[in-house]
Amino acid sequence: MDVWEPLSMRWLVIALLLLLPGVQAAQSDFEFQLETPANGEADVDPGGDWANLTVELENLNSDQRRFKLTIPNADDLSDNGLEVWWSSDGNNDLGGQSRSLEFNLPSNELRSGIRVSVEPRTSALYGSHAIELNCHDLTEDDPDEDRQLQLQIDVSRVVDVALTPAEGVAGNGSAEIGEATTYQLKVTNSGNSQDTFDLEIDGTSGGWEAEMVNDDDEINLDAHASGYVTVEVTAPSDASYSETLTVQVTARSQLQRTVTTQLELTTHVRVFQGLLLEPLTALGAGGPGDSVVLKFRVTNKWSEDVDFQLARGAWYMGDTPENTPSGWTFSAGGDTMLEGYGSTENARATVTIASGADAGDVVTIEVTVQVGDGELAQTTVQVQVEGDYDIQLANEKEGGLPAPASFNVDAEQQLTFATYVQVKNRASVSDTALITAEFTAGGQGWTLDMPEDIFLASEGEKGVLVAVRPPAESQGTMATLEITATSVGDSSSSQSVSLTIHVNSLSDGGGSQTENLGQDKQLPVPIEILVGTVLLIGLGVSSVFYLQQRSRKVASGEDQAAYSDEWGAMGEDAANAAGPVAAAAQTTMPAAAPPAVPPPGAAAGPVTVACPGCQTQLQIADTQRPLTVKCPTCATPLTLQAQPGAAPPAAPPPPPAAPPAAPPAAPPATPPAAAAAGPVTVACPSCQTQMKIADTRRPLTVACPSCQTQLKLT
Repeated sequence: MDVWEPLSMRWLVIALLLLLPGVQAAQSDFEFQLETPANGEADVDPGGDWANLTVELENLNSDQRRFKLTIPNADDLSDNGLEVWWSSDGNNDLGGQSRSLEFNLPSNELRSGIRVSVEPRTSALYGSHAIELNCHDLTEDDPDEDRQLQLQIDVSRVVDVALTPAEGVAGNGSAEIGEATTYQLKVTNSGNSQDTFDLEIDGTSGGWEAEMVNDDDEINLDAHASGYVTVEVTAPSDASYSETLTVQVTARSQLQRTVTTQLELTTHVRVFQGLLLEPLTALGAGGPGDSVVLKFRVTNKWSEDVDFQLARGAWYMGDTPENTPSGWTFSAGGDTMLEGYGSTENARATVTIASGADAGDVVTIEVTVQVGDGELAQTTVQVQVEGDYDIQLANEKEGGLPAPASFNVDAEQQLTFATYVQVKNRASVSDTALITAEFTAGGQGWTLDMPEDIFLASEGEKGVLVAVRPPAESQGTMATLEITATSVGDSSSSQSVSLTIHVNSLSDGGGSQTENLGQDKQLPVPIEILVGTVLLIGLGVSSVFYLQQRSRKVASGEDQAAYSDEWGAMGEDAANAAGPVAAAAQTTMPAAAPPAVPPPGAAAGPVTVACPGCQTQLQIADTQRPLTVKCPTCATPLTLQAQPGAAPPAAPPPPPAAPPAAPPAAPPATPPAAAAAGPVTVACPSCQTQMKIADTRRPLTVACPSCQTQLKLT
């Protein structure tokens, strides 16, 4: 041996000893441990909420280090239905999910709240799953210095099963008499753990048989896996056409016996001329006189080649079998050839709707498929009558005459609009109008009466019986009423009108009255004629009275002499009718100068009347009484009545010193200037009751004692 060899080995050892402390100083020193939960475990449900666990990392080195966090078994967890990520950037802030995470950590610094997020998919498998976490110091890059943690996720168990026909297999089939047919079924373990399922068949009767092929009465399946079994159904040898058997197959979990599912299998006996009829048009529609095509599909279920045709069975209106439609026709084509088992053909029939059918009518039709004289299948369809609906609402009178849109009424007086608002059906089919009304302005506390729905034949029209009544506290106010008519057949066909209603104030003395046009006996009787007669007394002044009626012309004057007979003997009758009230009024009134004496033959001189329909001022010169005239503008009629037994005064009577308690049949006393109008007799335009009005005040509103019709005298 060379003498220098021991010396060289010695120096090598010394050099290694000198370097050893430096190596030890370069080793990584850090803590990697669980934070929350302290045991590192979490429970989740498949498809349920995420689980979030946190860890912490502390750098114990004297310098800054860069660390990398990884999940080594993330792929295995994903195969088991668990997705796991680092969900923090190291600063306690949520960031994007990642299988790994890198960040710098200064010397002697603790980083907590580093999150691990676990998503349990619906396919998550039952049991406990370990999540491996690894922390590596990239500064030293020495895997032996890595730190590991392990978390645990417990997935709850789900037990479930599904049973369906196999792909391309129907749940119904057919068999020859005495022969069998088979059904392949798919069993799926919808749970998240391995399970075994028992298979049972129920429902056989009448010589039919059903069993599992190869005695496959149970099947073991992994979680989310599927398997197949076969069921065989045999028809009895004495079966007949149209006979069927429905059996129920049940799959039951052995892990949890209450978890089951069922599937029904229906088997038909296959014989000659077995057809199925299905409507492709279950509901046809058309207008009056239209032809409606109904389509059907015919399927050969259990037959050889066959010729068939469609035919009509019973048909009826609505739901009443005895109500046969009138004017309707049904027709179908001739024979159609249908090939053997499983083939299909389309067929059609035509229904012609009666020209007089009403929109909304529905006819139910039983349609059959026949081979020769035999009916093999039947189905039911319906045809509905449609129409172009056109409901209109107009602010006008019957016959299209113009009508006012603004009305005056006393408080607590009922006002109806049947004469002023007309609903019309301009469609070629009958319809029903739905009437609604609402106040768009004012109307608080008003009573609003609505009519029933109004049926209208084609081109028909009717007045709309809407009634309002303002309350007592509404004097001097105004309201706007909007009336709407809507087609029941087509709600898009709708029209409205707006009416303005003014409530008279106390200073109006009752105000001019609007016609009450109610057709319902419970409502006020309509005013057709407003009659008033004013006795001209004193100073030759003619009084004016107003009434609301329809009229078309004004009569011209004929014989003025008749006027002098109108008010004869009025003084006594008026005083007796007025009683103490009239006497008191005459007592308190100041005396006036004697009026001018009307010339003979002119006692019923011209009178001015305001037409209530259009407010046209009418000059009535004709002295004949009774007298009926018509407004030349709106055709409203008026009637003037004479006082029975009246005679014209020969001279004006002097004013009395005091009113008599019971006035004799002498010439009446001259009224004071404030009450120049004397008594008058008026015929009620509604019921023709003769009313003696002794009150001399003007304006004056009175009500007929028989029918409550309102009259206003001025």
